[in-house]
Amino acid sequence: AARLFTSGKVTTWSTPSLMTAQIWLEAPAEFSSITQDTLDSQFAASRQTLVEAARIPLASMEKRGGGLKDLRFRKVPGDPPLWLVEAEVDVCDAMGANLLNTLAETLSPELERQLGLRRLMAILSNDSSQRRAGAQVELNVATLNKPQLTGFEAGRRIALASDAARRDPSRAVTNNKGVMNGVTSLALATGNDTRALEAAVHIWASRSGAYQPLTSWSLEGETLTGTIELPVPLGTVGGALMHPRARDALTLLGNPSAGELGRIAAVLGLAQNFAALFALTGEGIQRGHMALHQRRLEFEHGDKS
Repeated sequence: AARLFTSGKVTTWSTPSLMTAQIWLEAPAEFSSITQDTLDSQFAASRQTLVEAARIPLASMEKRGGGLKDLRFRKVPGDPPLWLVEAEVDVCDAMGANLLNTLAETLSPELERQLGLRRLMAILSNDSSQRRAGAQVELNVATLNKPQLTGFEAGRRIALASDAARRDPSRAVTNNKGVMNGVTSLALATGNDTRALEAAVHIWASRSGAYQPLTSWSLEGETLTGTIELPVPLGTVGGALMHPRARDALTLLGNPSAGELGRIAAVLGLAQNFAALFALTGEGIQRGHMALHQRRLEFEHGDKS
């Protein structure tokens, strides 16, 4: 897939590294029947105090050009009622989890004082839908020729298989698992949090209310076009990212920024998806799987060639 991609036109993009810390609040037993308008007014009046309090744990991030970008307050319907404060932060090249958790806990006492509510919990959200990357590849179908299949027919079948994932969530989840075979491996090699990444990806895939594929393939004339968009809560500095093996992997990648690593993840996921669909709609997935399995067995039994 990588070799074929180099013969085509590949473009990538990424957003700023925005993440969200959440402070969930409940009404104490002695809480009076205060109106939501009053709470909204109290929050607005204390907003600048809260912003200043947030600058303390975010000082190092501000020096890098990041820091607090927004602070929101709302009531979450239900019984008993809950209230939610969300702090949106540009975490630059960090994964950001520890920083956001520290921020949420720092703001909690001030929120309790200003609003008269009581903290239920304070933690980041792993919904990283504002921290995304994407990629697109355009391939001439002539590069897809196989002995048993013309390039045009291979492209047509890939596009139709892509549409099958859009139509059926059971196929979409398998499609996305294949994408994440590549993306999760990259995250693991670079010391990133694979569980946070996968959680973010799957809520993103469900954002419309129906589980959808992360990728899309279409055939127009002689050009097969593939696209991908996904959350990429990946960092390149701090914590486990400073482990020597993680640094080795990042060095091999040219010491990318977090945004660049997200773009690498996106095009890797797209290539992984292409390879799977190319095999599935051609000779079938097991031929490649069993060849890899045989190579592993030979390696384990002493044939290191």
